[in-house]
Amino acid sequence: MKLIKLLFIGVSLTVTLSGCFEDKGNYDYKDLTRIDMAPTGGTYTVPIRGTLKITPDYTFSKEDSNMDLSYSWTLEGEVISTEPVLEWVADRYTEGSTYNLLLEITDNKIDMVYRCVYGVSVLEPYDGIGFFVLSQKDGKKCAHMIKEEYDEEGHRYYNALTNIYSLENEGATLPSNAFKLYEHYALEKTMGSSSTKAVNQLMFVSPDQVTEVKPGSFKDVNTKPTDLFGGGYPGGLKIADVHFMQFLNMITDEEGRLYTRIKTTNEFFHVDEFLPTPTSFEGEELRGIELIPSALPAQHCLLYDKNKKRLLIIWDFKDYYGKYSVGKIENVNSSLKTANVSWPQNVPTIEDAFANYEVIHLASFRTEFSMWGEGAKTYYFSVLKDPETGKLYHYQFVLEQEYGSAIMHLATTSDGKMVDIEFVELNPEATALFDNPQNVIFTLPTNYLGYGYNGYLTLIGQGNSLYVYNRIAATTNAKTSVAADDDPSQKELTVRLLCTFDSEIACMASTYASNYWGEILGVALKNGTVEVLSVKNAQYTIWNGRIWKSEGVDLGEPVSLIYSVGEPGLDW
Repeated sequence: MKLIKLLFIGVSLTVTLSGCFEDKGNYDYKDLTRIDMAPTGGTYTVPIRGTLKITPDYTFSKEDSNMDLSYSWTLEGEVISTEPVLEWVADRYTEGSTYNLLLEITDNKIDMVYRCVYGVSVLEPYDGIGFFVLSQKDGKKCAHMIKEEYDEEGHRYYNALTNIYSLENEGATLPSNAFKLYEHYALEKTMGSSSTKAVNQLMFVSPDQVTEVKPGSFKDVNTKPTDLFGGGYPGGLKIADVHFMQFLNMITDEEGRLYTRIKTTNEFFHVDEFLPTPTSFEGEELRGIELIPSALPAQHCLLYDKNKKRLLIIWDFKDYYGKYSVGKIENVNSSLKTANVSWPQNVPTIEDAFANYEVIHLASFRTEFSMWGEGAKTYYFSVLKDPETGKLYHYQFVLEQEYGSAIMHLATTSDGKMVDIEFVELNPEATALFDNPQNVIFTLPTNYLGYGYNGYLTLIGQGNSLYVYNRIAATTNAKTSVAADDDPSQKELTVRLLCTFDSEIACMASTYASNYWGEILGVALKNGTVEVLSVKNAQYTIWNGRIWKSEGVDLGEPVSLIYSVGEPGLDW
């Protein structure tokens, strides 16, 4: 019988890939019903206080209605369930994540035990991907998370976690004048290893302070004014905007003055101090500055000088040998073009365009995540208004960083032509949308035409209606269909109504990380709801991208919205 038993085990493992099992009896195996189960299952993550559900995958070697089975799920030495399907509310963090959950199925008639191991990680409650919302509700500023989850079948869904700042900080409230949510990063070294990864921190920006939290726990990290300015904020400083890059951090005030901090390391969120005096350029203090960050992490930031009606770039560059160009400012104009390249006819130079036209909208987008190769190019799309005629124009240019240096060019093709520089008059429908200061304008930060993704789109929220402005269709008529010329469902329009909502649009956000290429869009509405859309193929006349809508919960009137992926894989 011992020989039969060994042969049976060998066949089970090598042929049927059954789960590990233990035989405690002594039987004739000829007519036994066997459980076939892989020895290892999948890996799972669950937030603390969340519910982990696992339905084990196994089959029986033959039908047997009289089987007597018992189940045991053991996580790191503790039995957490004796049900066939595990549904466990995570009440503690796990010590590991590899093969730390054991399922044992016992055939009680013959005392045979089958085993399968899984990997489980219990995460902090707000770890992962999702939208964060800053809103005004009941006279207070609140923070919420619209968390992205996946069910057992791999289908994506979202879960609204409300008032999370107060929940995780003993009832404390955010500053009543907080107006912006912002995400910035540091480079964390793995203990005992040379490997690093980017970690994020969330910031609530107010005119007189910043409030920061760890995104996983949402615990306040107690950022003080002296963490930014050593002696505290300069007298009268009212923060209007922030942008924190790898080594260069920037704050603008309500008059558009620019304050900067150069960090000696990127391994901390806050190190060194902001200069207490505003930044000057060419002997004059800068005023009227608007920050136009690159859509993906880059080694520079565009500055729009409203007072001087010009564009500047400020560098965040440190080369392999430690040479710094951090904080260097220079003009963005036609002198950045390659010497042997002619400026296109009937297209104003950058300096003429921004000197002679009013800026209605200015934003960047990228087509590659890396900062090198194609990723060295940063595209800038703007809508400009002729103050004399009232006409609106679509104006686009592309900057390209020279490899391994703080040298910027206007991007040029290998045959000596400028890349995607565009100047076209908007049609009446687009003009009406862009020329309304009440509308919410959002240019998708990443654009990818392959595999039917979002194309080159700018979204305009007007009241409760969301419109698509297709920048490619506006400048070329080369592509009217992705399938066949006679397929009207695939026709691209310059402007089209994408969808309508139950309430007015307050703000929008999308991802700039590499995993979705800007496919996911969050739309926060003034009635306190959020909708999640896929803008994949939104340029076509047939679109069905409504994914999720918050229901049964009032998030308050949205003030600011961001989309965070936690670990964006920065190319630092």
